[in-house]
Amino acid sequence: MGFVRIKSDPSLYVFRRGNVRIIIPVYINDMRLASTFKKESDDVVQELATHFELHDLGETSYLLGIEITGDHPNRTISLSQCQYIIDTLERFGFSGCSPVYTC
Repeated sequence: MGFVRIKSDPSLYVFRRGNVRIIIPVYINDMRLASTFKKESDDVVQELATHFELHDLGETSYLLGIEITGDHPNRTISLSQCQYIIDTLERFGFSGCSPVYTC
């Protein structure tokens, strides 16, 4: 289909043709598409569906413990690991601690 696996990250595939860039990170049997080109992304999904059984789970809100928030009108994406931090504090018994100023 024209995707190239990135040498530094074998779970990341990139498609480049002219101005079109589509990035697909793959984690076990889960993948997401990232692109600014809706039609081309839809075409890729249709092509993949001819080879694999796909389930569109809608827009991504969490991926590998990272919260993803998109602001489409302003064309921005925010990433947060707040829940990961909360879970880590709970796992090590520090969820009841209070922050203190140290400088």
